[in-house]
Amino acid sequence: MLLSGCTQPATPTPAPGDNTSSTGVTITDTNGNVITLPSTADRIVVSNSDAAEVLIAIGAKDRIVGVASIVKKNPTVGPLVADMADVGDWQNPNLEQIAQLQPDVIVTYASSKPKNADQLALINVSIVQLDCGNLNTLANDIRTMGTLTGNSQQAEDFARFVDENVDLVKNRTANVTEDQKPKVYWENNKPFTTAGYLSGGDVLITTAGGRNLAHDMSNASGGYVYMSAENILPNNPDVIIKYNGYTVGGDTVQNYTAIRDEVMNRTGIAGVKAVNDNQVYVLSSTITYGAKSPIGLLYVAKILYPETFADIDPAVKLDEYAERFVPGTNQTLVIYPTP
Repeated sequence: MLLSGCTQPATPTPAPGDNTSSTGVTITDTNGNVITLPSTADRIVVSNSDAAEVLIAIGAKDRIVGVASIVKKNPTVGPLVADMADVGDWQNPNLEQIAQLQPDVIVTYASSKPKNADQLALINVSIVQLDCGNLNTLANDIRTMGTLTGNSQQAEDFARFVDENVDLVKNRTANVTEDQKPKVYWENNKPFTTAGYLSGGDVLITTAGGRNLAHDMSNASGGYVYMSAENILPNNPDVIIKYNGYTVGGDTVQNYTAIRDEVMNRTGIAGVKAVNDNQVYVLSSTITYGAKSPIGLLYVAKILYPETFADIDPAVKLDEYAERFVPGTNQTLVIYPTP
Protein backbone atom coordinates (compact mmCIF):
# COMPACT_ATOMS: atom_id res chain seq x y z
CA MET A 1 0.00 0.00 0.00
CA LEU A 2 1.28 3.51 -0.80
CA LEU A 3 0.69 5.98 1.98
CA SER A 4 0.16 9.70 1.55
CA GLY A 5 1.57 12.04 4.13
CA CYS A 6 -0.91 14.89 3.89
CA THR A 7 -4.61 15.63 3.55
CA GLN A 8 -5.78 16.22 0.00
CA PRO A 9 -6.93 19.77 -0.77
CA ALA A 10 -9.93 20.38 -2.98
CA THR A 11 -7.87 21.52 -5.98
CA PRO A 12 -4.55 19.85 -6.91
CA THR A 13 -1.60 22.10 -7.76
CA PRO A 14 -0.72 21.67 -11.46
CA ALA A 15 2.83 21.56 -12.77
CA PRO A 16 4.08 24.78 -14.36
CA GLY A 17 3.09 24.86 -18.01
CA ASP A 18 0.78 21.84 -17.72
CA ASN A 19 -2.99 21.83 -18.05
CA THR A 20 -5.88 19.41 -17.62
CA SER A 21 -9.23 20.49 -19.04
CA SER A 22 -12.34 19.20 -20.76
CA THR A 23 -10.47 19.47 -24.06
CA GLY A 24 -7.66 17.17 -22.98
CA VAL A 25 -4.35 17.10 -21.14
CA THR A 26 -1.35 19.17 -22.17
CA ILE A 27 2.10 18.64 -20.67
CA THR A 28 5.61 19.88 -21.36
CA ASP A 29 8.28 17.21 -21.04
CA THR A 30 11.86 17.62 -19.79
CA ASN A 31 13.07 18.62 -23.25
CA GLY A 32 10.41 21.28 -23.70
CA ASN A 33 8.21 19.24 -26.05
CA VAL A 34 4.51 20.03 -25.69
CA ILE A 35 2.30 16.93 -25.78
CA THR A 36 -1.49 17.05 -25.86
CA LEU A 37 -3.61 13.99 -25.13
CA PRO A 38 -7.41 13.65 -25.28
CA SER A 39 -7.43 12.62 -21.60
CA THR A 40 -5.12 11.50 -18.83
CA ALA A 41 -2.92 8.52 -19.69
CA ASP A 42 -4.52 5.33 -18.41
CA ARG A 43 -2.12 2.94 -20.17
CA ILE A 44 1.60 3.70 -19.99
CA VAL A 45 4.68 1.88 -21.26
CA VAL A 46 7.88 2.95 -19.48
CA SER A 47 11.42 2.53 -20.79
CA ASN A 48 12.98 4.79 -18.13
CA SER A 49 13.57 3.23 -14.69
CA ASP A 50 13.57 6.60 -12.92
CA ALA A 51 10.23 7.50 -14.50
CA ALA A 52 8.81 4.13 -13.48
CA GLU A 53 9.78 4.78 -9.85
CA VAL A 54 8.13 8.21 -9.98
CA LEU A 55 4.93 6.66 -11.33
CA ILE A 56 4.92 4.18 -8.46
CA ALA A 57 5.68 6.96 -5.95
CA ILE A 58 2.65 9.00 -7.04
CA GLY A 59 0.29 6.06 -6.88
CA ALA A 60 0.10 5.44 -10.63
CA LYS A 61 1.58 1.95 -10.75
CA ASP A 62 -1.76 0.64 -12.00
CA ARG A 63 -1.33 2.76 -15.15
CA ILE A 64 1.86 0.91 -16.17
CA VAL A 65 1.06 -1.84 -18.68
CA GLY A 66 4.58 -2.56 -19.94
CA VAL A 67 8.22 -1.80 -19.21
CA ALA A 68 11.57 -2.10 -20.96
CA SER A 69 13.93 -4.89 -19.90
CA ILE A 70 16.20 -2.37 -18.16
CA VAL A 71 13.33 -1.41 -15.84
CA LYS A 72 12.82 -5.02 -14.82
CA LYS A 73 16.52 -5.25 -13.94
CA ASN A 74 16.44 -2.12 -11.77
CA PRO A 75 17.06 -3.01 -8.09
CA THR A 76 14.35 -0.69 -6.79
CA VAL A 77 11.66 -0.91 -9.43
CA GLY A 78 12.25 -4.36 -10.90
CA PRO A 79 10.55 -6.38 -8.14
CA LEU A 80 7.55 -4.04 -8.23
CA VAL A 81 6.96 -4.51 -11.98
CA ALA A 82 7.92 -8.19 -12.22
CA ASP A 83 4.48 -9.22 -13.52
CA MET A 84 4.25 -6.53 -16.20
CA ALA A 85 4.85 -7.07 -19.90
CA ASP A 86 8.47 -6.75 -21.08
CA VAL A 87 8.74 -4.65 -24.25
CA GLY A 88 12.45 -5.34 -24.75
CA ASP A 89 15.33 -2.95 -25.30
CA TRP A 90 14.71 0.61 -24.10
CA GLN A 91 16.43 2.01 -27.21
CA ASN A 92 14.52 -0.15 -29.65
CA PRO A 93 11.34 -1.46 -27.97
CA ASN A 94 9.29 -4.24 -29.53
CA LEU A 95 6.66 -2.55 -31.69
CA GLU A 96 4.40 -5.59 -31.95
CA GLN A 97 4.35 -6.02 -28.18
CA ILE A 98 3.65 -2.32 -27.64
CA ALA A 99 0.84 -2.35 -30.21
CA GLN A 100 -0.80 -5.25 -28.38
CA LEU A 101 -0.63 -3.32 -25.09
CA GLN A 102 -2.37 -0.30 -26.69
CA PRO A 103 -0.66 2.35 -24.51
CA ASP A 104 -1.60 6.00 -24.55
CA VAL A 105 2.05 7.01 -24.14
CA ILE A 106 5.54 5.61 -23.81
CA VAL A 107 7.69 7.43 -21.25
CA THR A 108 11.37 7.46 -22.24
CA TYR A 109 14.62 9.02 -21.12
CA ALA A 110 14.92 12.73 -21.84
CA SER A 111 18.39 12.26 -23.30
CA SER A 112 17.41 9.65 -25.88
CA LYS A 113 14.34 8.87 -27.94
CA PRO A 114 13.77 5.25 -29.02
CA LYS A 115 15.49 4.54 -32.33
CA ASN A 116 12.14 3.44 -33.75
CA ALA A 117 10.29 6.59 -32.64
CA ASP A 118 8.86 7.19 -36.13
CA GLN A 119 7.33 3.71 -36.14
CA LEU A 120 5.85 4.27 -32.68
CA ALA A 121 4.13 7.37 -34.05
CA LEU A 122 2.58 5.24 -36.80
CA ILE A 123 0.82 3.10 -34.19
CA ASN A 124 -0.44 6.26 -32.46
CA VAL A 125 1.79 6.09 -29.38
CA SER A 126 2.83 9.48 -28.02
CA ILE A 127 6.41 9.72 -26.75
CA VAL A 128 6.94 11.62 -23.50
CA GLN A 129 10.59 12.32 -22.65
CA LEU A 130 10.72 12.76 -18.88
CA ASP A 131 14.12 12.55 -17.22
CA CYS A 132 13.00 12.00 -13.60
CA GLY A 133 16.68 11.49 -12.78
CA ASN A 134 18.41 14.84 -12.48
CA LEU A 135 17.88 16.62 -9.16
CA ASN A 136 17.60 19.98 -10.94
CA THR A 137 14.46 18.96 -12.82
CA LEU A 138 13.10 16.17 -10.61
CA ALA A 139 10.33 18.08 -8.81
CA ASN A 140 8.99 19.56 -12.04
CA ASP A 141 9.11 16.16 -13.75
CA ILE A 142 7.12 14.68 -10.86
CA ARG A 143 4.45 17.35 -11.19
CA THR A 144 4.30 16.79 -14.94
CA MET A 145 3.82 13.07 -14.34
CA GLY A 146 0.98 13.96 -11.98
CA THR A 147 -0.76 15.91 -14.71
CA LEU A 148 -0.18 13.13 -17.23
CA THR A 149 -1.83 10.54 -14.99
CA GLY A 150 -4.37 12.69 -13.19
CA ASN A 151 -2.63 11.97 -9.88
CA SER A 152 -1.75 15.61 -9.35
CA GLN A 153 -2.17 15.70 -5.59
CA GLN A 154 -0.05 12.61 -4.96
CA ALA A 155 2.55 14.09 -7.29
CA GLU A 156 2.47 17.40 -5.44
CA ASP A 157 2.99 15.57 -2.15
CA PHE A 158 6.07 13.84 -3.54
CA ALA A 159 7.40 16.98 -5.26
CA ARG A 160 7.16 18.88 -1.97
CA PHE A 161 9.20 16.12 -0.28
CA VAL A 162 11.88 16.70 -2.92
CA ASP A 163 11.72 20.49 -2.66
CA GLU A 164 11.80 20.52 1.14
CA ASN A 165 14.97 18.42 1.32
CA VAL A 166 16.73 20.33 -1.44
CA ASP A 167 15.78 23.68 0.14
CA LEU A 168 16.99 22.48 3.54
CA VAL A 169 20.45 21.86 2.10
CA LYS A 170 20.56 25.05 0.05
CA ASN A 171 19.45 27.23 2.97
CA ARG A 172 22.03 25.82 5.37
CA THR A 173 24.92 26.24 2.93
CA ALA A 174 23.83 29.55 1.38
CA ASN A 175 26.43 31.65 3.20
CA VAL A 176 29.41 29.39 2.54
CA THR A 177 32.00 31.25 0.45
CA GLU A 178 33.73 29.63 -2.51
CA ASP A 179 37.01 29.35 -0.60
CA GLN A 180 35.25 27.60 2.28
CA LYS A 181 33.69 24.91 0.10
CA PRO A 182 35.34 21.47 0.41
CA LYS A 183 36.98 20.16 -2.76
CA VAL A 184 35.43 16.89 -3.94
CA TYR A 185 36.67 14.24 -6.34
CA TRP A 186 33.76 12.12 -7.54
CA GLU A 187 34.58 8.82 -9.21
CA ASN A 188 32.25 6.67 -11.27
CA ASN A 189 32.52 2.89 -11.63
CA LYS A 190 35.52 3.13 -13.95
CA PRO A 191 38.72 4.42 -12.27
CA PHE A 192 39.48 8.09 -12.98
CA THR A 193 36.11 8.64 -14.69
CA THR A 194 34.54 11.60 -12.93
CA ALA A 195 31.45 13.80 -12.87
CA GLY A 196 31.67 16.69 -15.32
CA TYR A 197 29.47 19.74 -15.70
CA LEU A 198 25.77 19.18 -14.91
CA SER A 199 26.12 15.42 -14.52
CA GLY A 200 24.21 13.85 -11.65
CA GLY A 201 27.28 13.76 -9.44
CA ASP A 202 28.15 17.37 -10.23
CA VAL A 203 24.63 18.50 -9.33
CA LEU A 204 24.75 16.68 -5.98
CA ILE A 205 28.15 18.14 -5.06
CA THR A 206 27.42 21.73 -6.08
CA THR A 207 23.92 21.75 -4.57
CA ALA A 208 25.38 20.42 -1.30
CA GLY A 209 27.87 23.29 -1.20
CA GLY A 210 30.98 21.53 -2.45
CA ARG A 211 33.51 22.26 -5.19
CA ASN A 212 33.54 19.49 -7.76
CA LEU A 213 37.05 19.15 -9.20
CA ALA A 214 35.54 18.38 -12.62
CA HIS A 215 32.79 21.01 -12.57
CA ASP A 216 34.28 22.86 -15.55
CA MET A 217 34.87 19.69 -17.57
CA SER A 218 32.53 18.19 -20.16
CA ASN A 219 32.67 16.36 -23.46
CA ALA A 220 30.48 15.62 -26.44
CA SER A 221 29.28 12.31 -25.03
CA GLY A 222 27.85 13.73 -21.83
CA GLY A 223 28.75 14.86 -18.34
CA TYR A 224 31.20 12.11 -17.37
CA VAL A 225 34.84 12.68 -18.22
CA TYR A 226 38.31 11.27 -17.60
CA MET A 227 40.50 12.96 -15.00
CA SER A 228 44.07 11.73 -14.66
CA ALA A 229 45.90 11.27 -11.37
CA GLU A 230 48.14 14.15 -12.46
CA ASN A 231 45.09 16.42 -12.30
CA ILE A 232 43.75 15.01 -9.03
CA LEU A 233 46.94 15.24 -6.98
CA PRO A 234 47.56 19.02 -7.33
CA ASN A 235 43.93 19.72 -6.39
CA ASN A 236 44.34 17.61 -3.22
CA PRO A 237 40.61 16.90 -2.66
CA ASP A 238 39.16 17.15 0.84
CA VAL A 239 36.61 14.43 0.07
CA ILE A 240 36.40 11.51 -2.34
CA ILE A 241 33.03 10.00 -3.24
CA LYS A 242 33.09 6.72 -5.13
CA TYR A 243 29.89 5.94 -7.01
CA ASN A 244 28.86 2.29 -6.81
CA GLY A 245 26.54 0.95 -9.48
CA TYR A 246 24.14 -1.55 -7.98
CA THR A 247 24.70 -5.27 -8.56
CA VAL A 248 22.60 -8.08 -7.11
CA GLY A 249 24.17 -9.10 -3.81
CA GLY A 250 26.73 -6.31 -4.02
CA ASP A 251 25.24 -4.07 -1.33
CA THR A 252 27.32 -5.49 1.53
CA VAL A 253 29.74 -3.85 3.92
CA GLN A 254 32.40 -6.29 2.73
CA ASN A 255 31.97 -5.23 -0.90
CA TYR A 256 31.80 -1.52 -0.09
CA THR A 257 34.92 -1.83 2.07
CA ALA A 258 36.82 -3.49 -0.77
CA ILE A 259 35.78 -0.72 -3.19
CA ARG A 260 36.84 1.95 -0.71
CA ASP A 261 40.17 0.28 0.04
CA GLU A 262 41.00 0.06 -3.67
CA VAL A 263 40.46 3.81 -4.07
CA MET A 264 42.44 4.73 -0.95
CA ASN A 265 45.42 2.56 -1.92
CA ARG A 266 45.48 3.37 -5.62
CA THR A 267 48.60 4.93 -7.09
CA GLY A 268 47.84 8.55 -7.85
CA ILE A 269 45.28 8.95 -5.08
CA ALA A 270 46.91 7.50 -1.97
CA GLY A 271 48.29 10.40 0.05
CA VAL A 272 45.78 13.09 -0.88
CA LYS A 273 44.05 14.95 1.96
CA ALA A 274 40.80 12.96 1.65
CA VAL A 275 42.67 9.69 2.14
CA ASN A 276 44.80 11.00 5.00
CA ASP A 277 41.71 12.39 6.74
CA ASN A 278 39.69 9.21 6.14
CA GLN A 279 37.14 11.14 4.07
CA VAL A 280 36.52 8.55 1.36
CA TYR A 281 32.95 7.32 0.90
CA VAL A 282 31.20 4.78 -1.32
CA LEU A 283 27.74 5.98 -2.41
CA SER A 284 25.14 3.72 -4.02
CA SER A 285 23.69 4.53 -7.42
CA THR A 286 20.22 3.89 -5.94
CA ILE A 287 20.29 7.29 -4.19
CA THR A 288 22.52 9.18 -6.58
CA TYR A 289 20.01 9.79 -9.35
CA GLY A 290 16.28 9.55 -9.76
CA ALA A 291 13.48 9.67 -7.24
CA LYS A 292 15.77 9.12 -4.24
CA SER A 293 18.45 11.64 -5.24
CA PRO A 294 17.32 14.07 -2.48
CA ILE A 295 18.47 11.38 -0.02
CA GLY A 296 21.82 11.23 -1.79
CA LEU A 297 22.00 15.02 -1.54
CA LEU A 298 21.48 14.87 2.24
CA TYR A 299 24.28 12.32 2.58
CA VAL A 300 26.69 14.44 0.50
CA ALA A 301 25.80 17.55 2.52
CA LYS A 302 26.39 15.67 5.78
CA ILE A 303 29.78 14.46 4.49
CA LEU A 304 30.85 17.99 3.54
CA TYR A 305 29.40 19.80 6.58
CA PRO A 306 29.02 17.32 9.45
CA GLU A 307 28.41 20.01 12.08
CA THR A 308 25.91 21.94 9.97
CA PHE A 309 23.89 18.78 9.37
CA ALA A 310 24.49 17.07 12.71
CA ASP A 311 20.74 16.97 13.40
CA ILE A 312 19.88 15.40 10.03
CA ASP A 313 19.85 11.63 9.58
CA PRO A 314 19.45 10.80 5.88
CA ALA A 315 18.60 7.20 6.79
CA VAL A 316 15.47 8.47 8.55
CA LYS A 317 14.52 10.39 5.40
CA LEU A 318 15.01 7.22 3.36
CA ASP A 319 12.71 5.37 5.75
CA GLU A 320 10.15 8.15 5.28
CA TYR A 321 10.44 7.80 1.50
CA ALA A 322 9.84 4.05 1.74
CA GLU A 323 6.85 4.54 4.03
CA ARG A 324 5.17 7.31 2.05
CA PHE A 325 6.10 6.62 -1.55
CA VAL A 326 7.84 3.38 -2.61
CA PRO A 327 7.81 0.53 -0.08
CA GLY A 328 10.94 -1.56 0.38
CA THR A 329 13.39 1.01 -0.97
CA ASN A 330 15.21 1.33 2.36
CA GLN A 331 16.37 -2.28 2.57
CA THR A 332 19.84 -2.03 0.98
CA LEU A 333 23.15 -0.46 1.97
CA VAL A 334 23.42 2.97 0.35
CA ILE A 335 26.63 4.45 1.79
CA TYR A 336 29.83 3.36 3.52
CA PRO A 337 31.06 4.47 5.93
CA THR A 338 28.12 6.30 7.49
CA PRO A 339 28.96 10.01 7.87
